[in-house]
Amino acid sequence: MIGLIVFFRTKQRKQHSKFRNIIRTQLKMISNRTQPLKPAGNAEFSNISVEEIDENGSEADKKRNDSS
Repeated sequence: MIGLIVFFRTKQRKQHSKFRNIIRTQLKMISNRTQPLKPAGNAEFSNISVEEIDENGSEADKKRNDSS
């Protein structure tokens, strides 16, 4: 009976240490991945594009929508 308890305790400790190592490596990978992604300066609007709209076409669309 005591042998079983000792066996399960040692097995549980090994699994716990494996689990801690897995968590530690995942946290290292996440921290390594997020550090280079910090924006340099004020680059919030760097990916904004401007699209031209034909005003005549939009007026025709308004008239078409009003008559429906």
